[in-house]
Amino acid sequence: QVAARRIGFLQSVHQDTIAFSDRGLPDQIAYSWYKSKIPSKFIEEAVLSNKYAPVVFLTPPWEKIYLTDDVRKENFAEASSIHMHIVMAYRKYGYKLIDIPQLDPQKRVGFILDFLRY
Repeated sequence: QVAARRIGFLQSVHQDTIAFSDRGLPDQIAYSWYKSKIPSKFIEEAVLSNKYAPVVFLTPPWEKIYLTDDVRKENFAEASSIHMHIVMAYRKYGYKLIDIPQLDPQKRVGFILDFLRY
């Protein structure tokens, strides 16, 4: 199951290590909300008991580069709605959100490293 893999990833990273993941447990809460469903108690408990860094970097939808594929089937409007729910979920669980600017990949990495002071 997806949540179990995410929990495993979180548990595999030493607390003093900086790690990146394309999705986190609060994203599952957000997707439930997007689908107008109540998140399961398992997911809510997993989010509460598997806290990680208080600062989370987000990549807001960027229409200019947005593509669909076999995994990402949502159109841009749907992706934007999911993103809104993601923002709400992370805020609900106490995370500070930092939007990564819409720049080329190297400059995005620079933005993150500058923020982390590397």
